[in-house]
Amino acid sequence: MNLVVSSKVQLKRQKYKSYSPTKLTNAYLDVTDKKLSVAKAARKYCLPEQTLRDRVLGHISIDNVKSGPPPVFDCEEEERLVQHIKEMGVVGYAYTRAEVVDLGSEYAVHLGIKTKDDKQLSLRWFYSFKGRWPELKVWRPKTISELRAKATSRASIYRYFDELNRIMKKYQLKDKPQSIYNVDEKGLQPNYKPQNVMASAEYVPSTLSSEKGQTTTVMGCGNAL
Repeated sequence: MNLVVSSKVQLKRQKYKSYSPTKLTNAYLDVTDKKLSVAKAARKYCLPEQTLRDRVLGHISIDNVKSGPPPVFDCEEEERLVQHIKEMGVVGYAYTRAEVVDLGSEYAVHLGIKTKDDKQLSLRWFYSFKGRWPELKVWRPKTISELRAKATSRASIYRYFDELNRIMKKYQLKDKPQSIYNVDEKGLQPNYKPQNVMASAEYVPSTLSSEKGQTTTVMGCGNAL
C-alpha cells in the first residue's frame, strides 16, 4: 500500500514540474523587468504560481528548476545547449542520446566545470536534462524515401533557400563562388534501424536510412566556380 501511495505522489510531483527553464526564466523576467504580476505571468506561461513566486522573492534560485541535486549547467548554459540541439535537428543533423551525452561532457570541459580527466556525463544526466526541457523529444528518424517526399514540398524548399540566403549574406559569399564548396556523401548500404535522436517537437530529424548490408561511401567535393 505504501509503495502504491509513494508511486502516485512521485508521479504527481513529476507532472507538476513538467515545465522548461525557458518558460520559468521568461516568466521571471516578465515580473522583474516588465512589472507583470506573478499570478498573470504564471498563467501566461502555464507555471505553478508558488514556484514562480519563490524565484521572484529570492527564496529559491532562478537556476533551480526542480528539486534534487543541482544540474551540471546553470539555466543560461543549458539554454544555449538546447538551442544548439534544436538548430542541428532543423538542418538534419540531430544527435543520438550518446552524442548528446558526449556533447554535454565536452561543453562542461569547455566551460571549466569539468576537466578532461573527470568522469564523463552519463545517461542519468541525459534523462534529467531531457526532463528539464520537455520541448526536446526523442524521435525515431524517418527513412530516406519519406524524407525525399517531404523535402520536395514548397515549404521545405523555401525554408532551405531562405537559410542559404541568410548564410550567403552573413559570410559575404554572393560574389565569391570560389569560396563556396559543396561536399556530398553517397552511402550505399542495407536497410537498418536508425538510433533515436533528440530534437525539438516541431521538427522530425532527418537521419537517413536506405536498404541492405555493409556500407560503401562515396565522397564528392567541388566549388561553385
